[in-house]
Amino acid sequence: MPELPDVEGFRRELADKLPGRQVRRVEVRDAGVLRNATARGLSSNLVKHTFRDPRRHGKWLILPTDGPVLLVHSGMTGHPYFAAEGAAERRYERLVIGLDHGELRYADLRKLRGVWLAPDDDATTEVMGKQGPDALDLVSPSFRDAFTTRCRPCCCSIRALNRQRICPRRPRLCRS
Repeated sequence: MPELPDVEGFRRELADKLPGRQVRRVEVRDAGVLRNATARGLSSNLVKHTFRDPRRHGKWLILPTDGPVLLVHSGMTGHPYFAAEGAAERRYERLVIGLDHGELRYADLRKLRGVWLAPDDDATTEVMGKQGPDALDLVSPSFRDAFTTRCRPCCCSIRALNRQRICPRRPRLCRS
C-alpha cells in the first residue's frame, strides 16, 4: 500500500514538472478509476486549465489547477507520474492527461481508490472528508497532544492486546 512517504514522493516528482503545464487533452482509458466524474466531465472541466503546485495531505495527492482540483488517492497500487509525450506506457495505465509539454499519467493495477475532481480548492474538503493534522506537519509536542486528548493510549493498547490474547508485558500469546 502506498504509504505517506510514497505519496510524498509522488508529490515531489510532480512538483518538479507539473506546475505551469496546461491541460490539452484528457484520455480516460478505464473509467473505473473515476470516483465522482465521468470521462467527458473530467475532460471538459480540466482542458485549458493550468496546473499549480501539487500538495499532499495524508495519503491524498492534491493537484490544483487555476480552476478545478484533481484529487488522487492511490489506494494499494496506484501511481501518478509525469511522462514525456510518447514515452512507453506502463502496465495498467488508466488515465492520461496530455499537457502542453508531457503527460500526467495514472497507473493502477487494482483500482481500489482512484481520482476525484473538486470544482475548486474550497471543495476539496467535501471530497476528502474531514482530515486531521498531517503527520509530516506534526512536531513532537503537538503529536503528543493530538493523542492525549482522545484517551489514554496505554489503556487502549492493553485492551487491544488482551482482545488478541497477547500479553502486554511480554509479547507472547496469553494462555487463558
